[in-house]
Amino acid sequence: TAQLPGLSRMVHSGQSPRAGIEIGHTMRLVMTVITPIAIALFLTAEPLAALLFNYGATSAEQAQQLGIVISIFMLGLPAFTLYYILQRGWYAREDTRTPFFFAVLTNAIMVALALAGFSSAGPGATQVNALAVAYSAAAIVTLVVAWPVLQRSYGTLDSRRTLSVLLRLAAAGFAALVAEVLALGVLGFGFRLGESKLDALIDLVASSAVILVVFILVARLLRVGELTELLEWTGKPLRKLVGRG
Repeated sequence: TAQLPGLSRMVHSGQSPRAGIEIGHTMRLVMTVITPIAIALFLTAEPLAALLFNYGATSAEQAQQLGIVISIFMLGLPAFTLYYILQRGWYAREDTRTPFFFAVLTNAIMVALALAGFSSAGPGATQVNALAVAYSAAAIVTLVVAWPVLQRSYGTLDSRRTLSVLLRLAAAGFAALVAEVLALGVLGFGFRLGESKLDALIDLVASSAVILVVFILVARLLRVGELTELLEWTGKPLRKLVGRG
């Protein structure tokens, strides 16, 4: 949303390639934020669901199932987010027709996969999971198709650099995931069905901290410049706050 006015000005002043490079920059910045969040939610969805939903008529088993659905949605979150940024590229060009056709594509894929998965899955929770898988898969396919289409419109999206950063972010994310799995095995912490809300909160905070720290360390080792940019942005208000104190 914040990107759209600037992109529109660039496009209408005849600077489409510059606007395309800015879209690529935004994709890299946003994915630097989204990647650790998606991994953290993928691994901690069950304690999170217990904290948010396991009240009143909602049983621990039902909350656990909601956690599983959240985890499945996290598989498609990066693709969904990147496509959301690409959409702004068409809106900046006052093109609403192309996003409409991609919305049709997304929903067609989702409905086809949902029907196939729902009919072949067992009754109950597995059918719900199949619907979540269909949505995530549709987001991934839409991104793969939409990216080169928008790149042709702008001439460039700085795609080579963006793909390089995405691969490094994926490596950092994988390292964070492995570190969290090892921590669960070595330290023995981890949420189990029926545990208290306090246990769920402790697991959520501890797991998220491990993931975030390892992700930042590995991303810095892999020289993800967007991470340094984000840390500088967040560091400025913190330094001001400390200075005032």
